[in-house]
Amino acid sequence: MHKHAITDVTLRTMVGIRLEIGVGISEIRRLIDKFASEHQKQREGTVGFLVVEDIPQDLRPEFLSELASLPRQPGYPQASDGAARSPVTAADTGALRIGA
Repeated sequence: MHKHAITDVTLRTMVGIRLEIGVGISEIRRLIDKFASEHQKQREGTVGFLVVEDIPQDLRPEFLSELASLPRQPGYPQASDGAARSPVTAADTGALRIGA
């Protein structure tokens, strides 16, 4: 295990940033499913989607690496003026908590 834990907030923030720049939610969802623990996938009564909190601590660095490598959706508009966007909040990534 790494010296410092990667928090759930860090995962949600990074997912929010990737969504903001145009990475598709379906690609992110597949990645979450890939890294979510088998225990969470098999837990009785699981309804809906797995969430980033289901990714075990030891797999979080690799998850973040693969998340960073996901491509933008073709044709997603880019900010042409380079203006800073508003920060992503936990509420912005609420869609990733469906079924939690």
